[in-house]
Amino acid sequence: MTNPTNPVRCTRVFARTRIQLSVLLTLLALLAAGSASAQVLQYYATSFSSADGWITDSGGMSSTGAHCSATGCDATLNTRFTTLVTPAGRSIIITPHNLLVGSNYTVEICIPTSAGNIGADINVTWTFTGADDGHGGTPVFDPTAYSSGHYKIGTTFHNDVWYLAGQFWATSTDPQITVNYASSTDATGQRWNEGAYKLSLVGDCRNNVPQITTIDGPLIAGQTNVTAMGVTNGATIVYIYSNGVKIGTNSSFSLGTNSTGSVTVRTSALNKGDVITASQVMNLGGACGSTEGKPLSAGPIVGGGPNPQIRMVFEIGKNTTLIGPVGTNAGGIGSPLYWLGSGARAQATTGASFVNGASLTPGAGWQTVVFNNTDGPTLDYNDNTFGPIAGTFGVLSGVAFAMDDTTDTGPFNIYIDNIKNGTNVLFDAETNSVGSTPFFNTPNGGANFGGYNSAVNILPNPNLCSISTSNADTGTKAILCGFQFSHNVQNTTWMHVSTKNFPEVDLSLPISMRVLVLPLGVKTNGLNIISPVYLPNLTKVIGSSASFSVASAVRGGTDSASVSYQWMQNGNNLSDTTTPNGSVISGTQTATLQINNVTADVQGDITCNITSTANGYQSSISGSLTATTSVAPSSLTYGFTAPSTLNLSWSAGVLQSANTLLSVGTVWTDVAGANSPYQVPVTTQKYYRLRGQ
Repeated sequence: MTNPTNPVRCTRVFARTRIQLSVLLTLLALLAAGSASAQVLQYYATSFSSADGWITDSGGMSSTGAHCSATGCDATLNTRFTTLVTPAGRSIIITPHNLLVGSNYTVEICIPTSAGNIGADINVTWTFTGADDGHGGTPVFDPTAYSSGHYKIGTTFHNDVWYLAGQFWATSTDPQITVNYASSTDATGQRWNEGAYKLSLVGDCRNNVPQITTIDGPLIAGQTNVTAMGVTNGATIVYIYSNGVKIGTNSSFSLGTNSTGSVTVRTSALNKGDVITASQVMNLGGACGSTEGKPLSAGPIVGGGPNPQIRMVFEIGKNTTLIGPVGTNAGGIGSPLYWLGSGARAQATTGASFVNGASLTPGAGWQTVVFNNTDGPTLDYNDNTFGPIAGTFGVLSGVAFAMDDTTDTGPFNIYIDNIKNGTNVLFDAETNSVGSTPFFNTPNGGANFGGYNSAVNILPNPNLCSISTSNADTGTKAILCGFQFSHNVQNTTWMHVSTKNFPEVDLSLPISMRVLVLPLGVKTNGLNIISPVYLPNLTKVIGSSASFSVASAVRGGTDSASVSYQWMQNGNNLSDTTTPNGSVISGTQTATLQINNVTADVQGDITCNITSTANGYQSSISGSLTATTSVAPSSLTYGFTAPSTLNLSWSAGVLQSANTLLSVGTVWTDVAGANSPYQVPVTTQKYYRLRGQ
C-alpha cells in the first residue's frame, strides 16, 4: 500500500514468460484529507507474471492496442477483448487482496472505447464470494456496465471515463468478483472490451444514511404490515426486518406533507416475539450512489395481542400545603412522587419498574383496585424510601402499569371507571363525550414520573386514554387506555399515564378504581375488531373489476357506526376518484373497496386501516392487486357456513357452471355476476369450474 502522503506509484512483478496474462496493481492514494484510497487493477498485455492472481479470465480473450487513460491508470498498458461471435462462457475474475473486512468498496470501470467496435448492448452477470450488500444479501451491480454508452461524453467516446458499476462490503480480506457474459443484441463483429477496474475504499456508506429509529404500533402476531416512522425526505425504499431478516419492501411511497415521515410496508405475517427494525435507501451520489442504511441492532417486539397479565399502582404526589376539598385541582403533580401499592423498586437504577401492585388478570371481569396510604405499601420513587405520605391531602398524579408477562408485549386495552377517594367520586365518565380525554393524558404525553419519561418503553401507537362506550362498570361509558410495550425487560418495562387536572385526595381515605382487562378477542359489548383478517392477492385483467372487503373483520356491538375505514395503495391514502387511465375507485372510506376498469394505475399493495373511536382499537389489513392482459384461473375452494350453505372462493378467473358433466362436450356457461365468495344455490344440482380471463 502506498503512503498516503506520496504520489501515485506502480508496482510490477516480473516472472516466467510462459504466463501470458499478468496484472498491474496501481495503488492510488488520494491526497485530500478524509478521501478514500483506491486500487486500480489493469490487464497487462506483455509477458509478465499473473502469479499474484489479481485478475484472470476464462481464456479466449485477446490483447488490443487500446488503453485506459483515466486518473490512476497506466496509459502504457493495453486492454483485452473478445468478439461477440463466441463470447458464451467467457468470464473475468477480479480478486483484490488485503481488503478491510466490514468496509465498503465501490467498483468503477474504465473501458477504452477508442479501440473501436465496442458493443453498445453488453449484458453481464456479477457473482461474489467474500462480499455482500452490507446486509447479508448479494451486492447490486449494473449488468450493462460494459456497454459503450457509459463511456461517452456528448457524442464522443472517451478512454478516460470511470463508470460506477456497483459497491460491496468485504466479508473476506480477499473477496472474488466474477463477471460473466450474459447476452447482447449487437452484431457478432462487435466487442466485449475489458479495461481497468478501480476499487475505492469509501468507508461505510451506510453511515451516511439516517437510521430509522421508530416503528409505529400496534405490532401483533399475524399482522401483515409495519409502519416505519421518521423516514427521510428523499428516501426511495423502506425495508422492514424481523430478527434481522428482510420481510417487507416499499418503493412506491410519497412522503409529501407527511410530517412524521410514516411509511407503511407490507410484510409477511409477524410472529409473537419477533424483533422488528427498519432501514431506508437513499441516493447519496458520488461513489456511494444508492445506499441502504443500517437498521438498528434492536427494535420493538411483536406481541400476541390484547391482553397479557399486567400490574397496576397509583401515583401520589406529596404536597403538605394542600387543604382540600377532594377533587380540587392541586395545580401540579406534587413532590416527591410515591407509588401507592408498591413497597420497592425492581432495581436501583433510574427507570426501574415497581414490584407488587395490583395484578390485573384478563378475563376476571371488573376488578376493584384499592390502595390506602395509612396501611398499604408506599414507596418514594426517587429516594427509594417508604411511606406513608406525609400531610392531610396529596395529589392523584397518575396510574402506572408494569409488565407481568415477559413473553408478551401486548398491546393492552385497559378500561377504568368509577374513580373514587373514599365515597367521593373523582371522575364521572358519563358527562364526557366519546373520544375525549378529560381525566388522563395519553400514554405518550403528559408529565414525566420522578424525572423519568416512561414513554421510552412503549410504541408510538396505540396511544389513548379516552372515553369509550365499549365497556362500562356502571352507566354506558368508561376510560379506555391503550398502549403497547416496545420491549420485554421485566425490571424496566413499565409506563404511566398522568392526570390532567391533578385532583387532590384525602390521604386518610382509600383511593379506588374499577378496572377491566379482557382476554384476546373478547369484548363485553360494543365493537370488536378481530385481527388479522387477510385480504387476497388479486390478479385482474385490464378493464375488469376488483373488490376488497374487510367487513368480516368487524364484529358486533351497538356502536359499530363509530368504526372508520381508510383504504391505501402503496402506503398512500386513496379517495373516490377516476384515475388518469380511467380506473374508477369507490368505497375508499367504507368496508369494501371497489375498483372498476382495472388499469396499471391501481396495482400495488392494497391496505385498509380500521379504527374504532369507541374502543380505540386499530388494525391494518393488506393484500395486493396486479393488472395484466390475461389471467390464468386460480384454484377453486369451498366451505360450508351452515349445513346446507356452500360457498365457493377463488382469487382469479371466471366462475362457470354446467348442468351435466359429460366425458366429451360438456356445456359450460359463465355464472352471471358471480364474485368470490359465491353462495351456491341449493335448488338444483350443478357443476362448477373456473376459466381464465
